[in-house]
Amino acid sequence: MTAPEELPISDARDHFADVLGRATYAGQITYITKRGQRVGAVVPVEVAQAAEAAEDAHLSRLAREAEEELDAGASTRPLLDVADELDVVPPPVPRQRDARPLGRRGRNSRSIGSTTADDAEPRERQ
Repeated sequence: MTAPEELPISDARDHFADVLGRATYAGQITYITKRGQRVGAVVPVEVAQAAEAAEDAHLSRLAREAEEELDAGASTRPLLDVADELDVVPPPVPRQRDARPLGRRGRNSRSIGSTTADDAEPRERQ
């Protein structure tokens, strides 16, 4: 694997096939920059897979530890309290869907070819 390089987003766009080829065949990591700040990276697939596996293992370990704590009698706390303590914005609460049935085609639908009293006579323009 060669040393990482940085490339402005416009150059990366213009030479994407080359950047991807260097990642695939030479193991090159290329950081994509926008106004001098790193905003993304093109990495060899093995690097991405290793990062994914490490994240999965870490999250699995955290989940096991949390389950063990709960099994040992640890108390739980509301999510909003934890978010407030960490000074983070809590995730949005999902809205409840309208429980009224809408029928097969939704609200105010009519079958094709059906007529109503309003359809029987053409209206005059006012």
